[in-house]
Parts: sequence; C-alpha cells; structure tokens
Amino acid sequence: MNALGACVGAELLKIFKSKILLITGLAFVLFTPIMIIGSGFSPSQALYVEGSFCFSILAAWMFGREFVQKTVTELLVFPAARSTIVFAKIIALTISVLMLSIGQFVLSWVLTLVTGMGGWALEPVMHDLARQGILTVMLLALCMPIFFLGICSRGYFMPVAVSIAAILYVNINGSSLPFAIDIPWSIPIVYTMRDDLATIRPLDIVVLVSVGLGSILASLAWWLYADYS
Repeated sequence: MNALGACVGAELLKIFKSKILLITGLAFVLFTPIMIIGSGFSPSQALYVEGSFCFSILAAWMFGREFVQKTVTELLVFPAARSTIVFAKIIALTISVLMLSIGQFVLSWVLTLVTGMGGWALEPVMHDLARQGILTVMLLALCMPIFFLGICSRGYFMPVAVSIAAILYVNINGSSLPFAIDIPWSIPIVYTMRDDLATIRPLDIVVLVSVGLGSILASLAWWLYADYS
C-alpha cells in the first residue's frame, strides 16, 4: 500500500508539473460557456462533448509520454511491482478526471446562475450532479481502452486517433444505427440525450464494465509481459 501511495503521488506530480492538465482544463473553461450559453447544453451534455476528447487525451498521455519522452526505462527499474505502476497511473487518471468533471460542473452552474438560465433550487442541482457523476463513470470506463493503446502503441498518436474516430463515428452515425446503443461510445450520448436512467439497459452496464475491466487487465498483461528491450 505504501508503494502504491508513493507511485500515485509520483504520477500526480508528473501530471501537475506537465501542461496536460492545464491544457485540458483550459479547454473546459473555453468550451463550457460556448455550449452552456451559446448552445443551451446541460452540464452533463457539455461534459460528454468535452470529456470524450479531454479525458481520452489524458488517458493516452499517461503511458504515451513515458515512451515519447524516453522515460519508460525509469519505470522499468523503479523499485515497485509493475502492476503497482499500472494501478497508480489508473488512480492518478481517475483523480484527474474527477477534478476536471467537478470543475466543469461548478463552472456550468455558475454560468447558468449568472445568465439567469437556472435557479438556486437544490433539486435541479442534485439532479444534474447525479447525471454528471454517472456520465463521468461512463467516460472513465471508455478511457481504459485508450489507456491500453497508449501502452501497446508506445505513444500518443494511435490512442488519440482511435478515440477521435470512435467519438466522431458515434456522433455522426450512431443515432441512425439500430444497434447504436450497443457500441460502447454511444451509450453515454444516448443517456445524455434522453436524460433517463431507463435508457441504460443491463446490457449497456455489462458492456461498459467489460470494456473498462478488460482494458485494465490487458494493460496489466502488456506491461507485465511485453518486451521493452
């Protein structure tokens, strides 16, 4: 546990010292007013658009930077189990995603209050907060395949490209496909569009859990057994 805590701290320090959190945070600050005020999006709808891209970039960065900046050898000789390093990166990614999601939610509600689009009633705030939490968990699960691609591709390009392609495909064609909700990346958008938990079927939960856990296991296996010589 002490080793895991130390590794998580080291990963968070890398994130805070780099520009990745600043860049993604600025993206949220820039685009949230455009979507909330300009397009009338709800906080969760804005989070889907912003989070789909920004969270995926963070996930790709976690291991991708190690290969691009040639620091992967330092991880390989670090006095901690390789599995501990993987879990530490996943925990650091989760913390970063939660920070961005909470910040986006607060900014969204400040904007709705300032512009008169919303009130001070507790019920709508709690409703949107619950939607935000559910959506954040969905998006985090879909970050895990991107996280895995960052390891096996040893860089940024493939995971970011796959993420963008999947998101664009779902947004352009997903709603017209009869099996759209069975495509993992389409599940969050269907949920945000209909604002109803009933739209999430048990199968969708199984798909998201399988994608998330399967990608974590694949990441562990690749990091543990791949040849990095």
